[in-house]
Amino acid sequence: MGKFTPYKQSLFASVMKRVVYSGEPGATVEFEITMYAVDKQRFNVVAQTALKTSLPESGEYIFDVKKIISPFHTFRVEDMPGRDPHSIKSLLLIFSCNENGVSVNPAYYEFLPIRCSEKDDNDFAHTWVTFRPQTHWTTPDSYEPLVMSLLNFSDNAVFYMARCYFHSSRPETFVLASKKGYLSGNTLQYIDCSYSAVSAKASEKGLNDTIMAYDIYPLPGTVSSETPSTDEPLAPVRRFVIKRDVGSHLVFVFRNSFGGLDTVISTGQIKMSSSGDVTVFINDGTEEEVDNGWKEYIEVNSGYIRSKAERKLWFEFFRSLDRCLMREDGTAARIIIDEYKSEYILDELSSFTFKFHYAQDEDPRLVKASELDEYYINK
Repeated sequence: MGKFTPYKQSLFASVMKRVVYSGEPGATVEFEITMYAVDKQRFNVVAQTALKTSLPESGEYIFDVKKIISPFHTFRVEDMPGRDPHSIKSLLLIFSCNENGVSVNPAYYEFLPIRCSEKDDNDFAHTWVTFRPQTHWTTPDSYEPLVMSLLNFSDNAVFYMARCYFHSSRPETFVLASKKGYLSGNTLQYIDCSYSAVSAKASEKGLNDTIMAYDIYPLPGTVSSETPSTDEPLAPVRRFVIKRDVGSHLVFVFRNSFGGLDTVISTGQIKMSSSGDVTVFINDGTEEEVDNGWKEYIEVNSGYIRSKAERKLWFEFFRSLDRCLMREDGTAARIIIDEYKSEYILDELSSFTFKFHYAQDEDPRLVKASELDEYYINK
């Protein structure tokens, strides 16, 4: 009897790029794909489709998950009557199949909805799937990913531009990265906007002056061109201001409620503690440790929250279920927040304090910063 690809949940996202059904070559199969919006109380059917076909000689039928879920990258939870936009926890795909009239065990695949109904400016057709302030301060060692949502995009290339503001020379603009190929419809794109990525590209261009700040913005283009076709941005400009005198700080990357990536940087006090329960075994008068439940806890203060936009960004961090700490060697470790206090007083300097520990068995499962997008989004 045939079967679907086993469900394997990755570190952050559970989106799979494809689902493979393996059965008897030449068998007649009837597939049914149902998508549900899942909240705390019930399942709501979002879409349903059916397909009848014969398996090829390989006995495998491949579903392109990206094509199936792409219409729901712009899924508007707000359009569902009586639904709280933040009550939807995930979207669930269920694959059912009958092979030669015999029912096969269904397969379940879950992913987070990408909510793109909020715009920075109504004049823009597309948007960044982030909550970061339009002007965002960063550090030379921070990891700064941006996820771009293209809505009903008709061009076939996007050029992500960087405009750098230097210490002593005039500003310069260049292509930081480009995404080319068939891009029509609704798609998500990831770009690394970290200082290290921008400064490396600037050095390639012979621009070696110290970068004080830089802007990132997307422009449309064509596959055959090496430059954009217009200077009208597809989405609002994002500005990154470099701070080099931050002192002790920690960089956290997390999935926001849009399903995109965001970064917060704490600059306050850092405290470390540990606790654990030890299990011992006594045999013939000899006492030995069998298990040591040691766990390290880190208490962090965010540093002063200077704006409402920064406050919203930290609130997004606290409400997220997928967070990781960036280490000095460029790897990311998943963390669990044990407790936090996020009291914000209007018109006064406020700060947030939270306590976290590394997720169980996280140490041997380090993820490189360049790989984070694979866990967060379906490229």
